[in-house]
Amino acid sequence: MIQFFKPNPKNTGCACSFKLSAKDDCIFVNMIKQSSWDDSKKRGSFAGNSQNQKMLAAVKLNSSEIGEIISAIRRNGEFNSFHDSAKQITRIKFSPYKRPTKDNPSETTQVGFSLSVSKENKENSQDKSSFIIGFTFGESVKVESFFLLSLAKIFEKSIIEQDNKSTNAAQSPSPRKQEAPKEEAAADDDLW
Repeated sequence: MIQFFKPNPKNTGCACSFKLSAKDDCIFVNMIKQSSWDDSKKRGSFAGNSQNQKMLAAVKLNSSEIGEIISAIRRNGEFNSFHDSAKQITRIKFSPYKRPTKDNPSETTQVGFSLSVSKENKENSQDKSSFIIGFTFGESVKVESFFLLSLAKIFEKSIIEQDNKSTNAAQSPSPRKQEAPKEEAAADDDLW
């Protein structure tokens, strides 16, 4: 698992974790909004939102989506996805992260990548929340490396499962051709 904590004095920060689930062949992404800022210590906290579902987001990325995010990093591009469940719609975007330059605030420069997740209740479109977190170029390398390792682990598990199925199939006796009971066979002979 890798985690990123990005609090800020405006109390608009976000934290994010990526956790491999080899069992489910995916990466779980969990996001939480910042709950407070202690100006004297220059430190933010997320704990106050740990039980508030509106301040939390959970996304499951399959192996194809993991590959698409790796591709977005490598080609400096964008990845968009849409998850539709019985209760909510989730939109995911991974794209270049740009900020205004210090010399000229009307110009922007790329400083890494960002991940944004928005979720909306299907029964109430007013019930929605958005999460965004930025990754520096160095942090983006960490994300890419973790995603590559996760894909390797998912593939490794798949190969082992396939090998086990092949071994079990080779070891199990082949089914024998069943012979008809002698009485039925004799009756069949009478028909011809």
